[in-house]
Amino acid sequence: MLQWANLCNAFLVEFQWNASGKLPKADDYLKNAIITSGAPLVLAHLFFLMGQNIANQSMDSEKEQVQLPNTIFLVAEILRLWDDLGCAQDENQEGYDGSYVECYLRENQGSSYQSAREHVMELISKLWKLLNKECLSPCPISAPFLEACVNAAKMVSLMYNYEDKHGLGLLQDYMKSFSCDHETL
Repeated sequence: MLQWANLCNAFLVEFQWNASGKLPKADDYLKNAIITSGAPLVLAHLFFLMGQNIANQSMDSEKEQVQLPNTIFLVAEILRLWDDLGCAQDENQEGYDGSYVECYLRENQGSSYQSAREHVMELISKLWKLLNKECLSPCPISAPFLEACVNAAKMVSLMYNYEDKHGLGLLQDYMKSFSCDHETL
């Protein structure tokens, strides 16, 4: 599957940036980071596992590759941006891993960390509008697959909630609210 090659190539690009010590432009970083998030690969597998009709298309020829829906890449970009909002403040990583926020701040000298966060939140909002438009427009993609993509995008904001709680705190709170207290039954 071409998505595996895309993922490996994107990791190589990140390695080159890391080895050179040069931070890419924010747009270049984001374009590559969408792929390295792994979401396009996972959602591409889901696309085929959910039985999307590819009957007349060959999987062997690059000229005849199946065109994956843009929905996949919108979800991946939402995931990447949410992750990058918190990676600088939540992860204690060795070496350079980069983030959109870091690239944006270097490109926009004088911007504050808060203004960069607001910029990322605006991007996420725009991506949600595009995702909703895709889901409401007539398309050959099955409704269950679109629903799975939207649910994945919804889950991302719970997984990467970095406002007051770090990590999966909000998700854990939701899970606790669903747990059953056997003593009260």
